Amino acid sequence: MRSLIHLISDDDAVIPINYQHALSSALYAFIKEANPDLSSSLHHSQDFKFFNFSNVRFPRPAIHGAEVHLRKGTHVRFNFSSPASDILEATITGMLSKGKMEILDAGFTIEKIEVLQSPSFSTTATFSTLSPIHIDIVRENGERWDLVPTDPEWRQRIEENSRKKYAHYFGKEYGGPFEITDISRMNKKRINVGGQWWVSAHAQFTISAEAEMLRFLWDAGVGSKNSQGFGCLRYIEKEKL
Repeated sequence: MRSLIHLISDDDAVIPINYQHALSSALYAFIKEANPDLSSSLHHSQDFKFFNFSNVRFPRPAIHGAEVHLRKGTHVRFNFSSPASDILEATITGMLSKGKMEILDAGFTIEKIEVLQSPSFSTTATFSTLSPIHIDIVRENGERWDLVPTDPEWRQRIEENSRKKYAHYFGKEYGGPFEITDISRMNKKRINVGGQWWVSAHAQFTISAEAEMLRFLWDAGVGSKNSQGFGCLRYIEKEKL
């Protein structure tokens, strides 16, 4: 399940391009406004959070190097997605209750919220990223290493993460096929989230899997740190931006 959030900036503002942690915090605040118990369980969980969000789509002239310069009245938008109806409902309810949103020093009025229809998946889907994918591996020496699609282990780690996330959410193992092919348009990103740098990547790729898994990944996100703004997917044939 996915929503498209439309915002209008209240004043002139400048925010850093690494706003993901602040946006995640704002979303938690909306969930807390509508459902404090759900917010607490998500915040303190050491497992998957089961929500994700896209990059904010700013007008191209607004981006200046590592900063976003907003003029009063600027329209922006982003996607918020979750396989869990209670998370999506709490977030939307909190947004409608507040009517306002802050991303660091920038204040926004929530103009409207669209609930988007889920695509009709079969057994193969081509995706592109609305926020970059993060996945890592721990080497034998204990060093954590961020992977990108050109790394040999990237496909394997994405599959392992997807199967584990699916099993945790549905309470059953995913026994079907899973194959990533046709990776293209790779663009590596280094993003600061809460004071820590993470290497991630935008890309386009095809996943062959059962329809339930494809729909789950569209809802939950691919890779790790989905609740921090990583791994939001666009089903490129039908997705509304």
